[in-house]
Amino acid sequence: MDVISVDKELQAHAVKRDLSLDGDELVATFKTLTVRLARLTLNAYLENVELIIRTLDEFGPDAATI
Repeated sequence: MDVISVDKELQAHAVKRDLSLDGDELVATFKTLTVRLARLTLNAYLENVELIIRTLDEFGPDAATI
């Protein structure tokens, strides 16, 4: 959660993102002005999550504790 929460929304007036933890699960809630903006926001967010997961996989299991 700390890694992905660094990036602020580019359109803060139109997109509200709330990140929280439920145990060891990351919960992301988005509120947007339009459905199109919701799709674009979610797509960009999932691309960032994928990048984080691939990076952790590349560095191995100890990467999360660094």
